[in-house]
Amino acid sequence: MGICYCDDGWGGDDCNVWMGTCDHMCLGCTAPGPEGCISCIEHACKDETMICHCHDYYMGGLCEVFIGECDPKCSECDGPEEN
Repeated sequence: MGICYCDDGWGGDDCNVWMGTCDHMCLGCTAPGPEGCISCIEHACKDETMICHCHDYYMGGLCEVFIGECDPKCSECDGPEEN
């Protein structure tokens, strides 16, 4: 009689719980890759395919770079609001 093991990253009694690393755009995940995101990182949202992408005017690996216009009260900014 052999012993069964879960595939890498999977666990639980039935090997149905993802315990591996989440995609860099995810805040929590249920599976590997971008389609497994529970929710998205700051300045990102899910598109119609349910994959996280940066909001408009944000870029970078973690959507951390704001490339839009600053509020007129600001000399520089990291987002569209005056704060």
